[in-house]
Amino acid sequence: MFLHTYEVHAPYSPMPRFMDMFDADYQGELEDSISPGLLIDVNEGKVILDEQDQQHIVNAYDAEIRSMDSAFGHLVGYLEQRGLLDKTLVIFTSDHGEEFGEHAQMGRHSHTLYDELLHVPLIVRMPGGNFSSTVVERQVRGIDILPTVLDVLGLESPGPHDGSSLTGLMTGRDEQSRVAVSQIDTAHALPPSSIRTETQKLITAPRVLVEGAPYRWYEDKVELVSVTHALSVPVESFHHERRVRASVDGKVVKEGLIHPWKHPFDVQFRTPEERVVTIEALEPCTRPAEVGVELELPCVSFRIFNPFEYFALDTDPAEQDNLFDDAVKQETVARLKQQLDEILASRPSPGGKKIELDEKTRERLRALGYVE
Repeated sequence: MFLHTYEVHAPYSPMPRFMDMFDADYQGELEDSISPGLLIDVNEGKVILDEQDQQHIVNAYDAEIRSMDSAFGHLVGYLEQRGLLDKTLVIFTSDHGEEFGEHAQMGRHSHTLYDELLHVPLIVRMPGGNFSSTVVERQVRGIDILPTVLDVLGLESPGPHDGSSLTGLMTGRDEQSRVAVSQIDTAHALPPSSIRTETQKLITAPRVLVEGAPYRWYEDKVELVSVTHALSVPVESFHHERRVRASVDGKVVKEGLIHPWKHPFDVQFRTPEERVVTIEALEPCTRPAEVGVELELPCVSFRIFNPFEYFALDTDPAEQDNLFDDAVKQETVARLKQQLDEILASRPSPGGKKIELDEKTRERLRALGYVE
């Protein structure tokens, strides 16, 4: 049996008894049911939240988790009451996580390749409770679930697959390192991709600068040509925080504050067609000599980085310090990039065809925030 629930998913609308466990003292103006529309307005800057409101949204999500946990407990209890649990393989996991401010968005997923979206639970209960309480510290992947099921049930694989069974890790016989590769679902031929080991992670995306340049300084304005439907441009302000504006084909889509450190600045558009993205500073630039910095430009506002990110997860598990342009890390980055390219080249495109959705299906998807 495959059971999939959308309970831990926007809209976050937990029953009152679960909400009271986490947020009985909330005095703000938000409802206990958090709609996809509210989250969209928050992420587009139309609704401003204070710290109490942000925590209220997180609490609503946590209450949904508690509600789902209770329901899952009833399912396991049913299996036990019917004498089925000890001859059943139970696997509990998730398709994604949610972002709650770790990288500037709230209650959102599918837009980045950071760990708050990719690192999900995986709990396996073997038939008879074998290996109970065993904790596997090694990195495993969603693609390992199918071969694990086949291995436990003693079935032959119906076809090739990329994962490997986890039973060896459960018994301590297997200590192999598994590399996890992820991609954002996009119509572009070169979607943003990531490769993750247990201590390192590289995130790649279509480059926006000339090959070989990790970043470039600008006086007050830059025009980029993007062939993706969503461009995440790491922008760093020069000397002090500065307000910038982003336009797509001349239409303003976003204004925001950037800071004197690398800070994601996401520009979103609706189609995968080529777009001209303009980023411009709304405040006067600064002369480098006035602040003791040697630069060839007479006046500087910001610099942008190619949207490649490298994180040392053992020291930076929250993925806040992008070390992609660190000269010491270049050999490691190049090795990960080559490994990622080789893995992606070995996997055929999934293909697929367009289908027309009926209005009822569209409405259900719209309620979940997937269709505008």
